[in-house]
Order: sequence, then C-alpha cells, then structure tokens
Amino acid sequence: MAAFEWRDYVLGETYYDKAAIFVPIQLEQSDREFWLQLDTAATSVFYETTIDSLDLYCKTFSKNAKNDAIIFDGKIAGYDTKNAIFATMKNYGQTVTAEDEDVRIGTLGMDFFKDRILVLDFPNNRLAIANSSSQLPAEIVEEVTFSKSEMVRHLFVVNTMVGETPLKIAYDTGSSIFPLHVNQDLWQQFTGREGKETDNIFIEAPAWGNYITLVGAPSKEEMIISDFDLGKPMIFYSEKTPDPYKGSGLDGLMGNAPFFEDYIVILDGIEHRFGLVKVH
Repeated sequence: MAAFEWRDYVLGETYYDKAAIFVPIQLEQSDREFWLQLDTAATSVFYETTIDSLDLYCKTFSKNAKNDAIIFDGKIAGYDTKNAIFATMKNYGQTVTAEDEDVRIGTLGMDFFKDRILVLDFPNNRLAIANSSSQLPAEIVEEVTFSKSEMVRHLFVVNTMVGETPLKIAYDTGSSIFPLHVNQDLWQQFTGREGKETDNIFIEAPAWGNYITLVGAPSKEEMIISDFDLGKPMIFYSEKTPDPYKGSGLDGLMGNAPFFEDYIVILDGIEHRFGLVKVH
C-alpha cells in the first residue's frame, strides 16, 4: 500500500485538517512527483493550465485526435498504468514553474476504478489499487464486510440507512469533511429542523470555482451501512439551490468523515461492492 496525503482547508473561521486526499503520480519520462486529488464524484482529468505551464506535453503526454484527452504511462500511488486516458479540463488549474513543489496536476475520479478496486486505509493514511480481489492484503480480506453497491454513471453508490429510511448515497471523497449531504426535504426529516435555526452550521463551500451555502445540523437517527452503525452524523443540504439529486436516482452523497478514525474502505468497481473494515 502507498501513502496518501491529507490537505487542509479553512472555511470561514473553521479549520479542517482532512479536507482533501492527494495521491502521488509519477509520469514516465519525468523524474518529478506530482499529485492528483482523489475525487470519486468526479471524472479523471488533467488541468490544462497547470500541465501547459509545466511543459509536460512534449515530454510525457500524447493527445488524442480531438485534443480533449491525454494518454499517458506512469504510476499512480505505486500502481503501474499504461495508456491511461484522462480528459483535459480546459482553462483550469494554476500556472506553476519547474521549481514549484507539491504540484497538483489533476483529479483522480471514480471512472479510473470502474474495472479496479480502491482500498482506503484511513487510520494509516494509505491506499492501494488492485486489479482483482485476489490482490487485496490478506488481513483485509479476512475482516472485510461487503455490501452490494452500484455504479450510476461515474458515481459509486452505496446502500445506506438513516434510521429506517433506505438511501442511495454516492461516495464522494472530494467532499471529504461532510458526513452526509441530502436535499432539504430529507434534511428536515432527519434533523427535525426547518433550516433557519441560528444554531445550525452555515458553510460557504467552494465547488469547482463557485461557492455554495451549506446548512448543517446533527441527525436524530443513526447512519447505518451494512452491519456498521456510524452514529448520528452531521447532515447538510445546499441552501437556495434546486434539489441536486432530482431525477438522478440518488438520495445524497457522503464524504470521508464517517470513516476518518476507525475504518478501511473498499470500493470494488469490478463486482460493485462497498467494503468496510473496522480497525479501532
């Protein structure tokens, strides 16, 4: 297993030390290490502005015929990849120089894992990418509990319960700090609140260059996945926006927060299973 790194972030006056997961990437023909943000609710992309400023095209990448994707060889968290294809996010990213360190050049999305298995060992800040369940560490195989999941477009959807209400929840590592996000109706059902209470949490959160207002409050009921009781999480909804899940077949999304301290999470994109190992 390879180490991943947490990136912190400040929202308003609140500091979050586990706001994003960064995964190392080594590109063939390059002696530098770069970073991808792991975001399982996104598709895999390279940021055009960043890679152009690093002059990576001529050294490492080849473009497809439509000039909207990049083909590359390299290692992602120690996992060998050949002829991998990432889309190009046009006019996005930061201009950097060859001397800059800790450079994020793209996003690693769930589409990369549709025929692979992703293991996230949160207590030890490690991850692994496998081509089959036979490659998983024996100590994980012996302890893991799997539940049936599904892929909806590029999203990994986990069967979840809050109290007695069954939910289809997309697992979104890019929304790391948020235990659960649903629409306003479900939020009111689970919290017993209207949304304007002064003791709610109000967060101005970035979303791909824009900001949205998130309203949070604790759930009255436990969040359950398979046989695991994850406690009564803080639940959020997006204020002054239409229901983001209407017509999607989803009821919400969850970040990494329910698993920070105690769990190993497995996203099996081959057999469409969600696995948990309770470490502590």
